[in-house]
Amino acid sequence: MSEESKPIQSLEDNQSKSTMVDGVDVSSLMLKSDASDEVPVKSVLANIRVDRPPQDTFFRVHPELQARLGMIRDGESRESYCVAPSLHAELAKDPAMRIWHCVTALTKQNGLYLWPLTTREPDRNPWTATAWEGMRRACTNWVRMMSDQRNSCYNILEAEANLGDPKWPSEDMTEIIAVAFRGRVITDINHPKLRELRGSV
Repeated sequence: MSEESKPIQSLEDNQSKSTMVDGVDVSSLMLKSDASDEVPVKSVLANIRVDRPPQDTFFRVHPELQARLGMIRDGESRESYCVAPSLHAELAKDPAMRIWHCVTALTKQNGLYLWPLTTREPDRNPWTATAWEGMRRACTNWVRMMSDQRNSCYNILEAEANLGDPKWPSEDMTEIIAVAFRGRVITDINHPKLRELRGSV
């Protein structure tokens, strides 16, 4: 029998042999012949953007993975900082600190977002009112939201076809918040971001 035609050896073929390498029995490293070629993996939730989903993609909103958070949003860097409730009273007069209603949104391409919606006069401002309407509709339908500068609002489009069910992450809301604000949680009045706002950097 030629070398090319010899069958590939497996664990069953080597049960009676014991060859050691680096203190390990080599036969213990060999898989059974019917073992799957796939290596079991688990997806790690590593990044969540704190922002509204993009205008050019359909998205859904989870009806339960929602929370109200005190936040400071940096208009230049577009970074968001989560502020501990113990500092809310002290920062109440600073317009940079606001309470936001944050919802978990998932795009058709599985991009995960923590979407902050303002809680200030949600029915009086057309931008805010249409954002909330889009969020509510996205709890049950795939939607797109596009800025309408002329009318100062968002246009809401619902998908005409069945785009299937969203594949939500298994993590709960606390884990989602932890990932979204990793390195940007403010618990001290002398946090660098608050010092920047006071001009005392």
